[in-house]
Amino acid sequence: MRRTTYFSNRTRPISRAVRFPFTLSNRGGALLPPGSSYTIETWFQLHTWANAPSVFGGTYSETHQKLFLGSSFQLYLINTGTDVGVLGFESFNGGSIETLAIVPVQQWVHLRLTYDATDLQGTIYLNNTLVGQGSFSAPQQQFTGLDLGHIGSNRSVSNMNGQMDETRIWPYVRSAAQNAASWYCPNYLLPDLSEAAAAWSYEDPIPPNPASWTGFADGSGHGQFLMSSTNQYEGSQPVSTVPFQAPVAWNPTRLGSLLAAWYAPDSAILSPDNRVIQWRDKTGQHGDSELRNDVQAPLLLNGSIHYTANRYSGLHQIIDISSSQLTLPQPFSIVVRARIDGNEAAPGATDYLFDGYNNSRTLITNNGSGANDEHFYFGVESGGMYPISISRSTWQGQWHTYALVVNGLNSASYLDGKLIATNDIGQSGLNGLRFGARFSNEHGLNGELPEAIVCSEALNATKMLQIHTYLAAKYS
Repeated sequence: MRRTTYFSNRTRPISRAVRFPFTLSNRGGALLPPGSSYTIETWFQLHTWANAPSVFGGTYSETHQKLFLGSSFQLYLINTGTDVGVLGFESFNGGSIETLAIVPVQQWVHLRLTYDATDLQGTIYLNNTLVGQGSFSAPQQQFTGLDLGHIGSNRSVSNMNGQMDETRIWPYVRSAAQNAASWYCPNYLLPDLSEAAAAWSYEDPIPPNPASWTGFADGSGHGQFLMSSTNQYEGSQPVSTVPFQAPVAWNPTRLGSLLAAWYAPDSAILSPDNRVIQWRDKTGQHGDSELRNDVQAPLLLNGSIHYTANRYSGLHQIIDISSSQLTLPQPFSIVVRARIDGNEAAPGATDYLFDGYNNSRTLITNNGSGANDEHFYFGVESGGMYPISISRSTWQGQWHTYALVVNGLNSASYLDGKLIATNDIGQSGLNGLRFGARFSNEHGLNGELPEAIVCSEALNATKMLQIHTYLAAKYS
């Protein structure tokens, strides 16, 4: 068997990751309709045990350990006798798929399983790489339950030890492009909402489940959010987990005030239908973006928008949000994570990160009249523009979080979560927004701008640092 190690680009866990050993269990009802295809997606990291030099706990050396145990399938880890294991995807109605990839220890790994009910095909992806595929001999039975971290009868001695984060079920087979977007830009920091309909129970390591929650089916094509956690799980302590069902359970009024609860349109309101945003390049060519809206609803929800864009480099592509979708009075804040490479052919050229429309041209740019120009401009053109000197050696080719707070006399700019300047930039609001170029299609960005956040409040230094920490963990 060929052994290849796949390394994650996630350097550290998000703070809401859940730690094993324990079992998250839903046995309350159907998760998906009969005969449904599905995709299961998660980030996980395997650890070794303190009392045993293996990912397999205790003194036992079982052949199969399970990351997922479903009503119709299991995802198991084969013990190879070392600190690694080989994944297998088995249907209880017949057939199994084994990977050709070794799962590394102490590293975050993105896992994607798919089952296509139309042709009984299954796949396993690790870190956006296909490592296993094959056919099942019979249709899988209805998806009525799922346990995470469950490994059978010997839970007390051989549970998994590790972490799992951002676990979702999709009621269809996600495309390669969608999977790549999740791998390159993991865009979920799931909210812990008190109004969520249900909670996962935990099992550690011997006691029976104290409760279970009723399952739900989502026929709209949206992903089902299975878990998030407010605390790390350590040893035998309980874990507090709250799932989130999109889109009906979402309360958009919380967005402006609680930036710790991120909103990700990819699953919550967007689908491959009716486009609301397009890419454009400087030649006028158009291409579909990954942002879609299945109900023609504005992307702006109660004054906040959180989008994740495809990465681009050197093509001067842009994303447009029209004034009909984004109109904000002051105060408002714009935060982007970006890498500016600059224009090597014309080193003094301007690179626009974002630009507003009409009388509210909010922008951050390194404005150039010569090769050594180092000025960034933060402001609103109808009010005031002010340059900030940032050394070219600091920004060029490096990832930073750039932010602008437009709040009249108290307007401010931030770099990597730190306040760098304040100024009065007038009272103009925001009417539409363009990312990656000036509104006139000039000065396209040469670099990458994978994620941006716009909200209708003047974010303070504490929130700016939280946002920077979150974005820096994803793009660096």
